[in-house]
Amino acid sequence: MKHSIIERQMPQIVKRMKTCTLAFLLGTCSFSVANASLPEVQAVQQSSTEIRGRVVDSQNEPLIGVNILVKGTNIGAISDIDGYYTVQANQGSTLEFSYIGYITQEVQVTNQRTRRF
Repeated sequence: MKHSIIERQMPQIVKRMKTCTLAFLLGTCSFSVANASLPEVQAVQQSSTEIRGRVVDSQNEPLIGVNILVKGTNIGAISDIDGYYTVQANQGSTLEFSYIGYITQEVQVTNQRTRRF
């Protein structure tokens, strides 16, 4: 069968999971697992800060559609028509700025008011 490796691995995957529902579809072969087990994760609450900024090029022209991502998370923003963005991040987090045709840059969130790079 086409998906025999996946079928053999599913029992091992399920053993490592806790209280979740997993379902996915591969071609014509589908799997569904309910109430499996995952390791417990303790949440640590950190206060996030609203980070606002503007992305411009070397001639101080706004860059529209720059992706700003809090590294290691799925939190992000996209710069607007004037290059402005707003994103929630914890102090010490790293923001990744990526844009087609430019080198991705990383900036650490600090209490510094203005940062040019």
